[in-house]
Amino acid sequence: RHSRFLTCVLRLQTVRNSLASRVHLEDTVKESILDSLHHIRVSLKEQVPDVSMTTKKHVVKTIVEMLRSDVLQECVEEVSTAVVELVQTVLQGVLGCEELNRHQHQEDQCSLVVYLSQADSLQKPILTALLQHIQDFSNTLRTRNISSLDPVLYENVYYMLWTFEKILYNIKDCRKSQIEESLAKELNNALEDSLLFISEKYPLFAHYIWKLGGIVNSLGTFKE
Repeated sequence: RHSRFLTCVLRLQTVRNSLASRVHLEDTVKESILDSLHHIRVSLKEQVPDVSMTTKKHVVKTIVEMLRSDVLQECVEEVSTAVVELVQTVLQGVLGCEELNRHQHQEDQCSLVVYLSQADSLQKPILTALLQHIQDFSNTLRTRNISSLDPVLYENVYYMLWTFEKILYNIKDCRKSQIEESLAKELNNALEDSLLFISEKYPLFAHYIWKLGGIVNSLGTFKE
């Protein structure tokens, strides 16, 4: 219901500026988005399949389009905060998933994060959230023996890396091929720190981290 409403609002681009009740429109759109995000979060946290993946993808794509438009000028920060909360819920669910045949499920969940990152206002907080999970796991690798490492968690972390990689390639492939200099430095430094003392023990993980660092560097956003 909310997704259909938001789609209809987007179709009103040519007449929206002439609407007398512009403030009320913004409030209604904001509440619709926040309600949609709440329902998706609840379905993910409680693992209740009452919202199909098709619907979830449609909702997040619509929200991205709303954030790109000027409908939400006064409430972008509030909506962005709610979206980041959803992203954290998705990432925590991906890390904790123990289903035997979980590959498609994991990719579907991560694709929601990739879609949301296409909104400029969400790009930095999403990359930062992903990076935090990667760093936390890297710290775990430094302090545990291989024999005590949870193999399911180790496998699930690769979906974090895959999501991070997809977002970086989307940035690289789109017309605006650069990210903020400060963000690029932050990502690059954190990825380098994640490699410390683990490359010999966990070469596959270290190689993926090294690969991500190479993509960040290829964006060519910061000076040597």
